[in-house]
Amino acid sequence: MVSSLCCLLGPGAILTSVFFAWRYHKTISAKRATLDFMIAAQASKDWTDGNALFGKLTASGQEGELLKLVNPEDQGQIEDSVKIAAYLNLFELIAVAIKQNAMHEETYKQLQRTRFLKTWKYADAFITAKRNQNNQPSMYENFEKLATEWTD
Repeated sequence: MVSSLCCLLGPGAILTSVFFAWRYHKTISAKRATLDFMIAAQASKDWTDGNALFGKLTASGQEGELLKLVNPEDQGQIEDSVKIAAYLNLFELIAVAIKQNAMHEETYKQLQRTRFLKTWKYADAFITAKRNQNNQPSMYENFEKLATEWTD
């Protein structure tokens, strides 16, 4: 009886150790992926150009200038609209990565919550207009959902 109990405890202890080691490394990997992504994104042209333009267009605290890019009237506005779309795509990518546990939500939230929520606040009307214009109600839905969760 004692020997059979030892045989059962040995594999159980091993499986438990393996499980907790796997969970620990999964969390560390997600945190590392989050930091790596943030470093790479902030060095990318899409991020730097989009962030600068977004800041310029929303500096007044209103989204009116941003809304002008829903229906661009000249080549400059078309280029700006493309930059804003690329910038917002990064936020959608982040939200999807967090949803899929490819990025660590708490790490990203601690570092970027304010920017994420501010971007959603000012982009909301623009995104709604683009959704209606393109008949794509799911456009940026992960970005919206995560921003809503973090606001509550």
